[in-house]
Amino acid sequence: GPGGSRKSALETFFGEGTLVGGNDEKVVDYAVKALGEERIDAALLIVMMNSSKYAGTCYMYYPRGGDYGNGMSISYFPIGTDETALGQVLCHEACGHGFAKLADEYAYESYGTVPESEKSSAKYVMGYGWYKNVDFTSDRLAVKWAKFLADSRYSDEGLGVFEGGMTYWRGVWRPSENSIMRHNTGGFNAPGREAIYIRMHKLAFGEEWRYDYEDFVALRRRDVIAHF
Repeated sequence: GPGGSRKSALETFFGEGTLVGGNDEKVVDYAVKALGEERIDAALLIVMMNSSKYAGTCYMYYPRGGDYGNGMSISYFPIGTDETALGQVLCHEACGHGFAKLADEYAYESYGTVPESEKSSAKYVMGYGWYKNVDFTSDRLAVKWAKFLADSRYSDEGLGVFEGGMTYWRGVWRPSENSIMRHNTGGFNAPGREAIYIRMHKLAFGEEWRYDYEDFVALRRRDVIAHF
């Protein structure tokens, strides 16, 4: 198993804190056998580690194109000892990071203000539709999720502009006090659900599919997405 004396097939390992990983090249070689090279850019790969530890890390690779969260991702996490915790880690790492390309919404006070280099890197991948759940402005009229803040149909979801995200305490803002992308509890907030919705439909119906905000809101009323 990982971290033991025997080497695992995918060379998985434990690092500091909740960091885990493996041999990404071997994981991709294995996945290509099932998916083919042409589909790997859109692939969400999951490696379940045979361990009771609590950890999880998602490695997100730059995409070849698209503006809806493309890019191969590999999520590593142990099976743990608790099914609820496993489900939360899976939703955070695989669904949130790996599929929807959402940013972390948690922050550490010791990390201080987000540096310009991190902002530049984030803005680059935002061009590919990544990180729809964080922004670098606190202006309620200009922030990415302004449409949700102005929509009374979302007034019961606790949406706002909360400072802290991408692990940094200052200079970056998130849409809700908590979500699955912050404390691994609760569900996805509206911007997170929107990112999932858009990527699902683009992959299902092709590049020609166009997002319609009212269609997305209609699904909320039918509780199709609200408890994803």
